[in-house]
Amino acid sequence: MAFSYTILALEYIFNVPVEIAVLGNPEAEETRKLLRVVYQRFLPNKALVAVTPPVDQAMGEAVPLLAGKSLEGEKATAFVCRDYACRTPVTEPRDLERLLASPS
Repeated sequence: MAFSYTILALEYIFNVPVEIAVLGNPEAEETRKLLRVVYQRFLPNKALVAVTPPVDQAMGEAVPLLAGKSLEGEKATAFVCRDYACRTPVTEPRDLERLLASPS
């Protein structure tokens, strides 16, 4: 069991943590598809926040990852951030897969 924890610790040390924010109605299929992409990948060093928009100022202050985030064209939207820098927001599951597979 200690070996497994050691491997996870090394994963965290040598790979940049991934911060993911998903905005959308949790009952909508488009939101579920984005979340499925995140859950299907082995990302032990991820932080995931999923919320129903709109993101108000208080929420952005409480969870900095959500600050300034909004839907793209009224569609469920995912934001992938590393080292406090977010990539272009995506609304399609295949685009989210590509972002999560990218090392930077």
